[in-house]
Amino acid sequence: MSSAAERRLADVRKRFSWWDTHPQLTLSIWPTKDGLNLSLRTRTMLKNGQRDDHLVLEATWAPAEVTEAKIVDWAQRGLAHYLAQLVQPGQD
Repeated sequence: MSSAAERRLADVRKRFSWWDTHPQLTLSIWPTKDGLNLSLRTRTMLKNGQRDDHLVLEATWAPAEVTEAKIVDWAQRGLAHYLAQLVQPGQD
């Protein structure tokens, strides 16, 4: 492997190492036979290198019609519900 390729690989490893130290919030929506599933998860990398995944919200939605706008609206409402629980009254 050339030294330039080795430097690029080292840069990628540093980037992902840095990336893993920050909390993540993931929203996934996918279809099933029962409707659309929504899953909102947080992930934190612990000091021992283990991942701490936390399921924040999981729901199934069976709309009469599925459009991109309706999926985005549904996801926004689920995320807003979660965030509203984090904010205490009187705080910004």
